[in-house]
Amino acid sequence: MAGVVMDQGLQDWLTDLISGANFAAQKCRLYSNNNVPDTSDVIGDYTESTFTGYASVTLAGWSAVTVTAHVGSTVAATANFTLTAGTATVYGAYITNSGNTRLYAAQIDPNAPITLNTTTNLYQVTVTVSDQSA
Repeated sequence: MAGVVMDQGLQDWLTDLISGANFAAQKCRLYSNNNVPDTSDVIGDYTESTFTGYASVTLAGWSAVTVTAHVGSTVAATANFTLTAGTATVYGAYITNSGNTRLYAAQIDPNAPITLNTTTNLYQVTVTVSDQSA
């Protein structure tokens, strides 16, 4: 018999997940090499950006979990990365633990490579976590 997770259970599960210690310390990082994420990737497959003004961003400010059509989701506050001098190339973003020893997720920007310069100096990442109950 296949089990079914009720919508309330899904909402509680995602709420507990984002309030746990592992989520509280997750970092969003940008990468500068042309890598298409794959489930077998490791941190070494990503070259972290080093442009002037760059720093990884701790994911925080998660929205309340909503469930629509049996899909629960929550969104972190937008991670902003600002170049303050020079130029940089960004291919996408990846999520790690705070110590940068575990890779959780990655996404290549569909418009990659993106060139940042003093005119277009802001790169934003919005992280959504979702799961479904049916």
